Amino acid sequence: PLSSGGARSQFKVRAVAVASDPEALQGFLLEGVGLLMTNHVRVKSDVAAGRLVRVLPEWAGPEPTLYAIRPGGRVQPPKVKAFLDFLIPRLDLKMIDSKASHI
Repeated sequence: PLSSGGARSQFKVRAVAVASDPEALQGFLLEGVGLLMTNHVRVKSDVAAGRLVRVLPEWAGPEPTLYAIRPGGRVQPPKVKAFLDFLIPRLDLKMIDSKASHI
């Protein structure tokens, strides 16, 4: 679903190319195969260079979710802390401490 202001809309699309590799999908996009909903970081240089154009700029896709899962009851290893300290401000992430259920 896409949203704009308070409105939400669902679009049905027909895939013309399918790939699990983001670089392959971007290659299809650059060749004019179709449209792609992706992270702006992946395509910002192509947009800046005029190779790609954003369509539906007033609409936004769902916010991605990223989880850092670590063992509970232990001191956080320094390399995990360093990684999270590096990543969180760059991706404008919020830390939410929650206790996971045992599966």
